Amino acid sequence: MNRKCSTERGRRAEDTAQKYLTDQGLTLVARNHRCRFGELDLVLIESGTLVVAEVRARHPHGHAARYGTAADSVDRHKQKRMVMATRHLLRCYPRLNTYPVRFDVLTINLQNHRIDWIRNAFTL
Repeated sequence: MNRKCSTERGRRAEDTAQKYLTDQGLTLVARNHRCRFGELDLVLIESGTLVVAEVRARHPHGHAARYGTAADSVDRHKQKRMVMATRHLLRCYPRLNTYPVRFDVLTINLQNHRIDWIRNAFTL
């Protein structure tokens, strides 16, 4: 898949995940926060908790399926980068330091559009 197509698919997946989470009552704080450590897809607040959400979308039988599920792709290396990017976000927006942080993963099956929301997927 070419990069443009992949970027568009990622943006659509993030749009879908954002709508899903805001429909569940979460409030969007930031989207695509970028720094030298990487990018945070969605940052939201749910009941006094800062939720950093990684969005992954895959075709269940496509090329990427050989490498595991969408959730499997949020490996230790990705988790470490998310933690460092979150620390950067908290330095940029000190008012967010008052919230406990939770890391969630949302996976989207591109065949049937099913969303799986894995709360507290990993910890700091």
